[in-house]
Amino acid sequence: MIFLFFILFSFSFPYHEITIDGDLSDFSSDELIVDDSSDSYSLNNYINGIYITWDRYNLYIGIEYKLQDDKGILLYIDVNPEEKEGVNDLTNINNWDKDAYFQNNYIDFFYGSWEGDDGNFYRVYSETYSATISAELKTDFSFSKPGTEIKISWQELFPEYFGKVPERLKLSFFAVLCDGSGLINEDTGEFVLVTVDGDSDSIPDDNFKEDSGLRDVKVLPRIFTPNGDGINDTFRISFKVLASGNVKVSLFSQNGRKIKDIFSKSYSVSKNEEVNENIEVSLSDVDSGIYIININFDGSGEMRKNVPVVVLR
Repeated sequence: MIFLFFILFSFSFPYHEITIDGDLSDFSSDELIVDDSSDSYSLNNYINGIYITWDRYNLYIGIEYKLQDDKGILLYIDVNPEEKEGVNDLTNINNWDKDAYFQNNYIDFFYGSWEGDDGNFYRVYSETYSATISAELKTDFSFSKPGTEIKISWQELFPEYFGKVPERLKLSFFAVLCDGSGLINEDTGEFVLVTVDGDSDSIPDDNFKEDSGLRDVKVLPRIFTPNGDGINDTFRISFKVLASGNVKVSLFSQNGRKIKDIFSKSYSVSKNEEVNENIEVSLSDVDSGIYIININFDGSGEMRKNVPVVVLR
C-alpha cells in the first residue's frame, strides 16, 4: 500500500494523447492557441488556427489549414524566446529557404509541408544548416478540421534533458503559407507564446489553462476496490462551480488514452453564487491499474485537473 501511495504522488501523469491522423477534432478548445477563424473556408489558401497540447512524453501540434497546388506551409518554433539562442535569419538555410527573417524571434525548430504532404520536422543548427529529426506527422484535408498533426517526443526535442524539458520552458509558434519563391501573405499574425513548465520542475505542467469557475476539486478515496464487498466499492468526486459553464469528467489510462466519459453537466451560476457538486462513481468495468480522472471546465476560460487513482481487485 505504501508503494501505491508513492506511485500516486510521485508520478507525473499526462493529460491528453492525440491520434496522429490529420483530424484536428482530437484537440480540445483550450488547446487552440491561435484562432484565425476570420478566414473563409471557401478560400483556396488559409490558416485557421494552431493547437498545442502535450503529455509527459510528447508535444502535440495541430495546424488547421488548407491550400491548393504549388503552395506549402511552414511552422516556426522559438524555444524560450527571451534567451534569443536560435537563428533569426533563415535566408540562406539549406531546407525550405523562403527568405524568412524574423526581427525578434530566433528559430530552433521548424516544420514544412508542400501541397498537403505529411512534411518533415527540422532542427535548426545555424543560419545555413538544418536537419530532419524524428516526428510522427500526418496531413489530411478531408476532415471538418483539416490540416496537419505533429507528435514529437520531448526526448527528441531536448535529448540533453533525458526525457525532461528545460526548466521554465516556453515555446513560441508562428505558421505561414508559402509558394515556390517565398512566404505569402497568409499567416497567423505573430508568434504566440505557450508556457510548458510554469512551476520550474522540468516536467510539462498538468493544467494547460486555469479558470476561476471550478474550485476545491477532490477525489476520494484515491485507492479503491470495486469488488462488491461494500468497502471502497466507489469513489466520490466533489467540486464547487463558481461560473456558468460545462463540467465533464473522463477516465484516462496512465498513458493518456481516453477510456470513457464519466460525467457531463451544464451549470448556470449567477454572480457571487456557487454550486456544490458530489458525484459517486463506480469503475466496476475496468481492470486493476492506475488511471487518471480528468475534470474539465469550459466556462469563461477552460480549466482541467488530473487526479490519479488506483483500482485494485
